[in-house]
Amino acid sequence: MGAQRRFAARLFLACCIFILVAFVFFTKAGALSRSWIFGFVLVTIPTFIFIKAFEDIYNVLTVLNKTCTVKVNEYRALPESILKYFGMLPVFELLDKFSENIKVINFENHLLCDTTSAIHASSSLNQLLVSVVGRLVAYSGADFGVVFLFDAEKNSDELRAAASYNLTETDLIKKTFQIGEGIVGSVAKEGKAILSQYAEKDRRYVLCVHGTKSQMTVPLKAGSEVLGVILLGSYEVQKFKSKDIILLNNIAGEIGLAISNVWLTRKLKEEKESVVILYETAKQLAESIDLDDVAEIGVKTIYDAVDAMSCSLMLLDIEDEMLKIIKSKGLSEDTERLVKLRPGEGIAGRVFQEGKPILVKNVFDEPKFKEFEEQGEELKSFYSVPLKTKKGCIGTINVETSEPLTEDKCKVVDAIASQVSVAIGNSMLYKSLKRLAIKDGLTGLYNHRYFHQILEEEFERARRYGRDLSLAIIDVDNFKKYNDYYGHLAGDYLLSKIGNLIQEDLRSSDILARYGGDELAIILPETGAQQAFGILTRIKNKINDYSFSLQDYKAGTDDEKPDDYGRDEYKSGYDIIKEKFFRWFTNRGLNSNDLDNVSTMQVTISVGICELCDEITDKNELIKRADQALLQAKRNGKNRICL
Repeated sequence: MGAQRRFAARLFLACCIFILVAFVFFTKAGALSRSWIFGFVLVTIPTFIFIKAFEDIYNVLTVLNKTCTVKVNEYRALPESILKYFGMLPVFELLDKFSENIKVINFENHLLCDTTSAIHASSSLNQLLVSVVGRLVAYSGADFGVVFLFDAEKNSDELRAAASYNLTETDLIKKTFQIGEGIVGSVAKEGKAILSQYAEKDRRYVLCVHGTKSQMTVPLKAGSEVLGVILLGSYEVQKFKSKDIILLNNIAGEIGLAISNVWLTRKLKEEKESVVILYETAKQLAESIDLDDVAEIGVKTIYDAVDAMSCSLMLLDIEDEMLKIIKSKGLSEDTERLVKLRPGEGIAGRVFQEGKPILVKNVFDEPKFKEFEEQGEELKSFYSVPLKTKKGCIGTINVETSEPLTEDKCKVVDAIASQVSVAIGNSMLYKSLKRLAIKDGLTGLYNHRYFHQILEEEFERARRYGRDLSLAIIDVDNFKKYNDYYGHLAGDYLLSKIGNLIQEDLRSSDILARYGGDELAIILPETGAQQAFGILTRIKNKINDYSFSLQDYKAGTDDEKPDDYGRDEYKSGYDIIKEKFFRWFTNRGLNSNDLDNVSTMQVTISVGICELCDEITDKNELIKRADQALLQAKRNGKNRICL
């Protein structure tokens, strides 16, 4: 403020002196006299000087407006002594400072423009960071530059080196920083830039790059959120000035905004891809009803969506009460057969039992994770999701990855698993309905309609390719007697048990069906009469030697007793059998106390076999001849096989 007053006083005093002297000469001299002319000159000289000075100022400002790189001294038309005498020198000194400031602003604008161009020209985040760091190093005179970023997907507190310039892998000693660790971590924590002219003397300093003497560390922000840190370093002390870090701080805001936009764009793209994946998955699952196809779609979709090392789908085997893999990708066939878990066992068993997903970041740190010694695959991170239907949990989907899944990817897996659960439920319902359509409701064997369908197919195939084919019809001897004395429920149990015993001795290609009443039929592809005779002889002897236990039947029916058991309509089959035994024993004068000792019964069967030959022209003829052979066995005394 004092300089401005002195400048104004000197300028005002000089003008007053010239005007006063000129006035004296004008008042004492006549027009155009020597004194008058001298006074006129005294007025003209300062006027000319002022006009010329302002012309120079105008020229300087004009050039500054155009180039912003002008040196004011080049546009001075008057000597410095004259300017100083008339008080105009401070004006030009001020213009010099103004010019320097304009140069700095121009430099910043040029750097910002260059950086912005690099941001828009970059196709990836890594390319963007490398390009920007390279420019900042060149403009600031630094020797190297590093950018550290937080992991946007994992929401971690760790900064990782995302890009560097003019550094090798060996030069960059420390590539990660926790919040608050070193100067880098402190800048990330406090959100304020730090200029270290002697980096090694800073108590917060942690060695990051070999030979660092001075460094500028500036936070990269998007609004108030710190996304990372940019570090520019030098191998010389006091390399940077305060204005350098101010400039870097201004540009860091633009870089932070660009990084935020890249992350946002990437997230929107991933969300769009997730929506597309879910839509396509729903479409594929809607078109599939087979359980194997549904499982394959679910496993493959999840495997590709999260870039997994392996993915498997496990369902509960009700008979063994074990979770077993029915479909996988990335696992060997040996592993599929090997991995079996009980509900509550291991991570997948726990997920099945609790009905909640579990993410294990490192399986080696999880004591409940069950390892199989013979499993060849090495697992790192594990995510298991339950498969639920209206009836409860039916299985799990397990995803193995090299890195823990992010929250967004876990949501994608959950969404796909939900769709797969519904599809599996529909598939199992369809399978159940299909089974009901081809299975006998009492014995669980194939029904009469399916028997004729398969026999037609096998008959045509045998005739076309000249293959052997045999048909056996089985009848339970004295079955009506069992029904009359033991009751129909016991008879049903007996027929079902016989079917199970026969099925155990058949090959996978053989078809066992309930032909009608107490008769069973067996289709034996690729089998001649003598071979069929051997198979049925083994089955007949097995049934002859088997003791059918009524206690087993009682145990099976007791499990189904209702709470109000005791009413006549809820009596078990065993109780009904017992009542019939009691009446039978009483009518014949036997001791009823021996009733409980009658707990087993022996059963025999008769079998008729027919082999396909040239004389047989259709399946009905084959059935007719097998039935005739069965009648022959019955006439010959039962408990025998006839061809």
